[in-house]
Amino acid sequence: MTAGETRVSDSGGTMVLLTGPTRSAAPDLAVLEPLRLDPGEPTRPAGTAPFLPPGEVLTYRYGLFAQVLRVVRDDERGLVAWLPAGSEQLTATPRDGRGLRERPLADRARLFAARDYDLWLDVDGSLWLKDEDELVAAVEGGAYTSDQVAAVREIAEQARHELVVPSAWPLDEGWEAWRPPPEWDRPLTFDGADAYP
Repeated sequence: MTAGETRVSDSGGTMVLLTGPTRSAAPDLAVLEPLRLDPGEPTRPAGTAPFLPPGEVLTYRYGLFAQVLRVVRDDERGLVAWLPAGSEQLTATPRDGRGLRERPLADRARLFAARDYDLWLDVDGSLWLKDEDELVAAVEGGAYTSDQVAAVREIAEQARHELVVPSAWPLDEGWEAWRPPPEWDRPLTFDGADAYP
């Protein structure tokens, strides 16, 4: 693999391989503050009580998206949850009904400006920043500043150097071999799920 290598994700976005040098200073998170969504309800930081019991079904919300998950573990290290295939999910969709990948890049940046940008970890340990094409379009469309996009990239590289390279938590616990109990591996619905901000 080479620096700057790109590929297309299963969802159709462009991913770029992270290979940058270690930075001595932490990224400036203050530049991202204007992009933060107000959850509209109280939240709690990861790793703080009250903790949820294993097996509990919950609704997990972030940004304009919600999923139904099952708690694997919730403790001082944070929440680990399972999303069974076929489980219900909610996402904001513009009135015309077209999804994110059905839109030109310029429209994605304007309509989905509060998107999160994900990291993709391959089995071989390589880390990719997903939706790189959307980050570029977000700057071109005025949804993000170049400083905000630089901070997103720096945070991704920081995660690579602090978590992936040393195989730190959560990568040091053998999750790649974890499998859910058979009774957990069926689609979940929003009915009866507890809210988890």
